[in-house]
Amino acid sequence: MSPSCSGTESHGSGKESHGRGRRLMVVERSLMAAFSAALAAHRMDLLTMQ
Repeated sequence: MSPSCSGTESHGSGKESHGRGRRLMVVERSLMAAFSAALAAHRMDLLTMQ
């Protein structure tokens, strides 16, 4: 995925919320990606165990 998110830059009202919101989005996205990856790996382990 490209680092530039679609529609996030024009969404923020004010400059201070721009940087903070952007960083939060990146952290949240990486957390969700790691969580989904761990969940998928766990599911695969369960499937192979049976």
